[in-house]
Amino acid sequence: MIKMMNTAEVLDCAVDVYKRSFWKQIAFSAVISVISFFGAGFLAILVVVGVAVVATVGVINPDGAGFVAVVFAGVVVFTLLWQWLISIGHIIMAKSTFFGEGRSFLVENFVKAIPRVVSVLVAQALVLLPYVIVCFYVVWEMALFLDRAGFYAASSVVLFGVLIFVVALIFLFGFFVLVHMMGLAVAVSVFEKRLFFGAIGRALQLISGRFWLIFAARVVWGLITFVVGYSVMAIVFFAIFVVTYLGDSSSVVFVVASGLITVLMYLMLMVTSLVAMPMEGIFNAIIYFNQRIKNEGLDIELELERLKS
Repeated sequence: MIKMMNTAEVLDCAVDVYKRSFWKQIAFSAVISVISFFGAGFLAILVVVGVAVVATVGVINPDGAGFVAVVFAGVVVFTLLWQWLISIGHIIMAKSTFFGEGRSFLVENFVKAIPRVVSVLVAQALVLLPYVIVCFYVVWEMALFLDRAGFYAASSVVLFGVLIFVVALIFLFGFFVLVHMMGLAVAVSVFEKRLFFGAIGRALQLISGRFWLIFAARVVWGLITFVVGYSVMAIVFFAIFVVTYLGDSSSVVFVVASGLITVLMYLMLMVTSLVAMPMEGIFNAIIYFNQRIKNEGLDIELELERLKS
């Protein structure tokens, strides 16, 4: 029986849905990871070529704060939007598992949802890009101003760092709030076929009554994702530290161990990224359905449909 859940139950449900659909989620992550690898390489080439062209033509100073801010914002926002785009498959599989449905036509549903979700990503980019550009530009210019004012001197370097950190932290919090406001937009687009800012408005409407509670749950889920994604890497880095600083660099054993640990590091990074990738989409799907159950009686609607059939 599908029912409304509190915050703790939502987190438990997200974990349960992930466990029950684990291999399907991982298989989809593996396919997307291959695409992401080549896409990231292509994006890196575009950035390098773009900077080189700008520097050659001389229209914009590539060392200027404005240009650096635009490039930085573009990379950050593009990466986030790509994560939201690939979450379509994880959201669809989470729905199938959550409702105990049979086989879901993932490829067909995924392909049909892409044009709608892309329209939502365009709207999200229009919201996020200006914010990130302004934030980065302000921090950059503030750092230059404080440097000119002598704050970077040895006697006040700590104060300099604290000021920059506090301002950056405020902007980062604002960024996370914006992301949270639009967090369910992809799920809305997938399940309700909404486009552009209509999906963002609907996403905000769904969480408006429990905005900060869901934000807290999102933070907790983000921490879980971080632990899943990087805890194994911490062990590998510790092993690298032990071998590097305690081993004899001239020995054959050291060279072999260093090589094996490096290979292990990349393998672990690959595995942990595959495991962590589905978590955002699953969480958003569970939050979406729980909010619809709470606010709109989705569970009653589905039960009536089941009884009619």
